Amino acid sequence: MKISILTSLHKSNVYLDNYFNTIFNQTILPDEIILIDDTKNHPNLNQIIENKKLFYKFNNILLIKNNINLGPKESLNKGIKFCNYKLIFRLDVDDLWHPKHICKMLSYYRINKKYLIYANSLSSSNFTNKIISDDYLINGNHFVHSSWLINRNVCRGFKYFTNYKFEPEDYSTLKYYTKKNYNFFFTNELTVYYKNNPKSYSKISQKKNFYETSLKKIYKELFFFYYKIYKVNNSQFSFIKFIFFKLGFTKFLVFIFISLDIIKLRLFYRILFKK
Repeated sequence: MKISILTSLHKSNVYLDNYFNTIFNQTILPDEIILIDDTKNHPNLNQIIENKKLFYKFNNILLIKNNINLGPKESLNKGIKFCNYKLIFRLDVDDLWHPKHICKMLSYYRINKKYLIYANSLSSSNFTNKIISDDYLINGNHFVHSSWLINRNVCRGFKYFTNYKFEPEDYSTLKYYTKKNYNFFFTNELTVYYKNNPKSYSKISQKKNFYETSLKKIYKELFFFYYKIYKVNNSQFSFIKFIFFKLGFTKFLVFIFISLDIIKLRLFYRILFKK
């Protein structure tokens, strides 16, 4: 079973040693590592990678350089084209894996090979996440993006999606493939450890007003996607039953409060319960 590891590097100098350590401490090693140099990295990054090849006795590391900063979505999509294998592990340079992370994710894949993405989940990591997180990703993305195992056997042309610059590429991608009827697997057993990088692209993006607006838009798109499925296309399982027995009424209330302005509730009610 051949696997690739895909990483976009941006302002990554301080994290490189730990990054390679976390990969080569795995009980199952990758067959290739694809790195995208998305600018503002060490000026001698090429030599650093060559030294890592010698140190770990692993030659199959490919470094692809961007001439300008493209951001995570474009960089990752560029890197995917160079991945030779159908199973791709996404890893952020500032995150760490438990030594059995690859082994665990591959075990889930072996049990059922029909999922597009296999991921760790934060849904049970604290009380707030337990209240907010849902299996349908309506109230946000609780999948840890740097734990994704991407299965291109079920989607040969997999790529990341965003509609706007500061829209989160991981959540936008999940929304896109949800609406294309692909399935995801997640486990509450965390095998990823976070590094707090205040200069990361995601941290910078979250400070933008449009970031929150784009999240709310995704919440609504996913909610009404399931609304159409259960209310329009499935007469035997009404949308009301979906709210109470699938999504859960508490999580429905969470959706109302985090995604809709109070002034819009009346319009929302009319749309939802129109004859």
